[in-house]
Amino acid sequence: MTPTLHHSASARTRSSARAVLTCSLAITLLLTACGKSEAPKTPAAPAAPSSSTAPSTPSSTPATTPAPSTPAPSSEGAAAGSSAGSAAPPPSSPAAPAGWYAVYSGPGKSGNAEVRTHATYASFAIAPGETIEPSLTEKGWTAAYSGVIEIEEPGNYRFMVETEGGSARLSISDVNTNELGRGKSTTPGKTMTDWIKLPAGKVQISVRFTHGEGGTSPKGARLRTLWEMERGSMGTGFYPEPIPTARVAAPKFGATFAAAGYAALQGRILLGELGCAHCHAPADSSASVAAASHSHAQGEGAHDHTAHASTTSLTRVGPTLGEIGRRANPHWLREWITDPHKVRPGTHMPDVIGTSEKDLADADAIVHFLVAPYYDQAHFTQAVATETEVLARGRELYHTVGCIQCHGAFESPLAVFGETGQSNDVPKSKVPLPHGRIGGKWNPTELAAFLKDPLKTRPSGRMPSLNLSDEEADLLATYLITKWPDENKEAHAAAFTVDPAKAEAGKAAFAARGCADCHAMGGNVAEIKSTTKAPALAALTGQAALRGCLDAASTTTPRFELSDNDRAALRAGIEASLRGTGVRAPLDTEARTVAALNCRACHTLDGSGGVPSSLRPYLRTVVEIDLGDEGRVPPHINLVGWKLTTQWMREVFTEAGRARPYMATRMPQFGAANVGELPAQLGSLAGVWPDSDTTDPASSDDTLVAGRQLVGDGGLNCISCHAFGSLPPAGAPGPNISDFAARLRLDWWRTYALGPARQKPGTRMPAFFATGKSTKTDILGGDPQKQIEAMWAYFNMGSFAPTPSGVQTGKGLALSVGDKPRIFRTFMKDAGSRGIAVGFPVGTHFGYDATNARLVDAWKGDFIDASGAWANRGGMTAGGQGQVIWKAPEGPSLLIARAPPATWPTKFSPDIKPRFGGYRLDEQGVPTFLYSLGAAQVEETFTPSAGGIRRTFKLTGVPEGFKVFCNAGPAAMLENAPGVTLDGQTITAIPSSGATQFSVTIKPS
Repeated sequence: MTPTLHHSASARTRSSARAVLTCSLAITLLLTACGKSEAPKTPAAPAAPSSSTAPSTPSSTPATTPAPSTPAPSSEGAAAGSSAGSAAPPPSSPAAPAGWYAVYSGPGKSGNAEVRTHATYASFAIAPGETIEPSLTEKGWTAAYSGVIEIEEPGNYRFMVETEGGSARLSISDVNTNELGRGKSTTPGKTMTDWIKLPAGKVQISVRFTHGEGGTSPKGARLRTLWEMERGSMGTGFYPEPIPTARVAAPKFGATFAAAGYAALQGRILLGELGCAHCHAPADSSASVAAASHSHAQGEGAHDHTAHASTTSLTRVGPTLGEIGRRANPHWLREWITDPHKVRPGTHMPDVIGTSEKDLADADAIVHFLVAPYYDQAHFTQAVATETEVLARGRELYHTVGCIQCHGAFESPLAVFGETGQSNDVPKSKVPLPHGRIGGKWNPTELAAFLKDPLKTRPSGRMPSLNLSDEEADLLATYLITKWPDENKEAHAAAFTVDPAKAEAGKAAFAARGCADCHAMGGNVAEIKSTTKAPALAALTGQAALRGCLDAASTTTPRFELSDNDRAALRAGIEASLRGTGVRAPLDTEARTVAALNCRACHTLDGSGGVPSSLRPYLRTVVEIDLGDEGRVPPHINLVGWKLTTQWMREVFTEAGRARPYMATRMPQFGAANVGELPAQLGSLAGVWPDSDTTDPASSDDTLVAGRQLVGDGGLNCISCHAFGSLPPAGAPGPNISDFAARLRLDWWRTYALGPARQKPGTRMPAFFATGKSTKTDILGGDPQKQIEAMWAYFNMGSFAPTPSGVQTGKGLALSVGDKPRIFRTFMKDAGSRGIAVGFPVGTHFGYDATNARLVDAWKGDFIDASGAWANRGGMTAGGQGQVIWKAPEGPSLLIARAPPATWPTKFSPDIKPRFGGYRLDEQGVPTFLYSLGAAQVEETFTPSAGGIRRTFKLTGVPEGFKVFCNAGPAAMLENAPGVTLDGQTITAIPSSGATQFSVTIKPS
């Protein structure tokens, strides 16, 4: 859950003392963040499964202790941390969310270290040079997990772990620590229990992984914890899957540690959200945070967004201010600098200006300095459109594309959509002014430009792009300014003239008051170097942690709106940050990134977050379809790194990739510098290597044909709900079949296909294999695994896949290929007026020139459009083919001569021109083409073969003393045959008794 500041009730005290600006948001623009309609606060954790684990008393004590002198307790039987000799639990913190109690131990910053904390999953994939926990180095660590799992349905269960780069021990016990089962090594890298008969109730699972034990792996260290329930005759049970976080709770002996560790994590998130490291250098970073932040803001190359701060906290950079004279009214800007919390309650911008004459003079001078480069009075006298239609379009846009998930709804569903039956109640906003005073601040044109490209001025991604068009940005800006009019319009309209002397003084004040610690200038304006001095983070411990910004009564430091819980979390976060070794920890970075970017504003994640019920009436589709919540509500992202390929996630996060274009809510774009590493980290969290998957099953032509049948209307009829390429389904449009293999991981697809509702509650995807047998028993014997793998083989063809039966192509007289090859005579571009198109069920098709008895090309995907044969008077060239993958070399395929030609002929002469004699079909419908070449008779067969083309030639009647030469073309492989050789592209066959036969396989590039 994203941390959000509580509003303190402490009085706002002014001081003339110079203050250090330590907030990562200052001279603000419009929206605080995706999901930041108020500043971050330490959250109440999502409810954990019932296991009597919830402590009650708040605490800031970190869940880390020095490593005990005795060996760490075994994770078998009683889990780690439950035996004598373990560190005493810290005072209680607010309960951690669902998940595991984890103990990480090994070499740390100053000798051996042990961290007791919360973990979302008992899984990881840690590459060389990375570590499991920021407090540990990259080698020689141990990870022990303990969790209490709720067994809702009695039955036979078994548990397993997959490992690489280390060894794991696994045990299952009841809540009284009586062992029920122990893992046994079944295959290298896999440990599994026997089937265990379990009643409804709770069991405890313990997993202990030792890095490097038994040998390291060049990939690194990996652990994945799974479970399985034996399937019954009534369709109960499930196949191996990761244990859902929502079903796991920390055991009693580890609950307090898990809660304290979770609180420390929230504190480190808050450290980053408030930008503390801009002034207080983190312990594990030797680089200048401010300088690196400025480079980040200026876009000097995409990089991991943690690089400019710390491996233990993400530090947001403030908006660039060089062009703020274009954006912000100077009178509004003065109000903002002198009292940011009044202008926008809940802002991250601290109050650093007092009420003394010196303070107010500095504030005024900073305004002159900031607006001087680009100020134009005319910017702020622009008229705003008031037409009813314009405002209605802007209103609907604001309430549908995703703004409300972070900033709240302004108007009722009835007012937005005008539909009968809609509610006229407006959901209560989280804060009084979710956008601040927009009308008094913005130049309308610049507000539209900001909404179109917020990353230009907010490089940290706090306000992401929603992929708005120019028109949409203008409509949205118009609506916002009209909805939040300027309350001080007369004062803000007063003329303002930049005073060069004040601007120069403002430049010095900007450096002296710490503004440059958080803000780069940009806009071709020279950067300012801060002249402030603040203690390093390491100094903010003990009694020092009770002073400064963390002291509610302080009047000499920046004033944030912090609650006591926030301060406790920050102190815990500082302590945890100081233990950082500087080694990359992908699981930790993932957790902080997901929280900081507030992914839970739209997506449910491990049982928490998601669009609240009060906002769901605003979620829409852009076309009229009946998909229920699947078509309107953003999907859950539980273990999304297991479900989606790393490359697809990169496209979604950084290139606006969409699998659900019918959904009105859009995926925000936070910028590659901020989320470029997140796809790999999500894979690490799921215990899978980024950019990897399980090995694809071996496929054959029969497998591909079966997969195509299953997808079509004669099989499981997937095309009734799923688009196929550019072709829509007959019913509601689900995700595109052609993209499945590029988007989904096979490992997830197998589990999902066997039980869709289990992996995606509420889905309309039918359970074809609920009884352990397919509903389509006449394909591959009804075997679920075989059918699932056949469909995957078909999905793997992507855009080359032949159109399945039942899809309406909308391409005139498009011909499809059924279960057997299809032959169609027509005019063809390369095969000429006597062209013969030969289509195969696997989706590879051929064009044959009967005039010259010659195979001319091959293509994949759609077969052919017969319109040309029938349109007008006929005789038109056929089209509609898929992508050409191979073309034959120019000239004849075969020559019969005593010696090979010096140069292969590219044209036919009377002595080498073959005579076409038709074709015959075998039992499977495969044609063999017949022709004569002089006295010799030729039979040629061509078929798709393992991603290539197989051509077989059989010749009889070859004159004595003559040889057969074949121009095979590039990438040809000759099959073993007596008296046949391949030299470059030329095959030479020496007939025996006037006959020869040979086959060649061509692999198109």
